[in-house]
Amino acid sequence: MTRHTIGSALWVALAFACMTPVAASAQEAPAQPQPAPRSQPELTIDQEIAMVRSLTEAQRQATVAANLVLTDTESAKFWPIYREYRLEVAKINDKLIALIKDYSENFAAVTDEKAKTYTKDYLATQKSRVELMSKYVGKYDKVLPPVKTARAMQIESKLDALVDAGLAKTIPLVRP
Repeated sequence: MTRHTIGSALWVALAFACMTPVAASAQEAPAQPQPAPRSQPELTIDQEIAMVRSLTEAQRQATVAANLVLTDTESAKFWPIYREYRLEVAKINDKLIALIKDYSENFAAVTDEKAKTYTKDYLATQKSRVELMSKYVGKYDKVLPPVKTARAMQIESKLDALVDAGLAKTIPLVRP
């Protein structure tokens, strides 16, 4: 797995994250001609990650907004909590990104010890995600009716699943 493969994995994850009802409605518009690519200096993996994250977050918030109908009062209370949630998610994702970067550097020869570390660290990030979602269900329930809280969490879960599927498709299995 090379740096290019990791960058590709992140771009694929972004593409999957953008495949939402908001993006689907744009498919009906005629295709716009794409400008020819300009030769620019190659971005570092950290720059690519930052760019993908900002695009993904903007698309994610737009998708949640398009699929979660809120009153003005609910909206005024919900969005600050949602942004706080996404900042906490970013911290968990930092750990996952570090894990993916480490895996890319050691992919050719993963030892048993390293495999155990990857497994333990991956499961820790997943546990952190579930704990964070549980924490925010309580916060959302204070400002939204339970049906809207459930819908918000469903939307988040579906978007996470799309990103995870994109990563799973591009990150190869550990070699035996």
